[in-house]
Amino acid sequence: MRKRVVFCPWKIPLILGDVMVFARAYAYFMTMTIQGVRWYTISETARLTGLPESTLHYYESVGVLEPAHRDESSGHRVYGEHDIDSILTVSCLNATGMPLDDMRNYLQANRSGNPVPQVQISLLRDQQARLKEQEKQLKAQQKYLALKVRYWKASEAGDDAEALEIGSQAAALVSKMRGN
Repeated sequence: MRKRVVFCPWKIPLILGDVMVFARAYAYFMTMTIQGVRWYTISETARLTGLPESTLHYYESVGVLEPAHRDESSGHRVYGEHDIDSILTVSCLNATGMPLDDMRNYLQANRSGNPVPQVQISLLRDQQARLKEQEKQLKAQQKYLALKVRYWKASEAGDDAEALEIGSQAAALVSKMRGN
């Protein structure tokens, strides 16, 4: 008997769909005991992982996920435990905004049978760097919006000198954001 344990701290349902439905499916999946080999249909896999069937098809078509096994009698896609683990990993990586190529590389490093931690560490650090850059951009955008609110308040109050100063600060910030 084996219990499945998957580490994924992100709130994927906020990105992928209905929070309550996914939370219940994920909680069920996390406590399910699996004996032997259990195959899941694509609809079961979608419910368990919170990813729509169309997304599973897409990830397979672009090579992020390996091609699904096929049921011998029906030819329909079926997913095993390892597939579910990979799909949950992709869900977590997607929640960080990781590019498809990096997700593909991350999983390929795992598929070799001997995970290469250096590859995963490098890909995760690259994503951290991208997120830090996005964070800087968001902070600059927030600062710009705060300046514009101050500008309009000064304009509304009839303080043209203050509005002009704030307008200059906003223009300088925009120039900095554009790299000029």
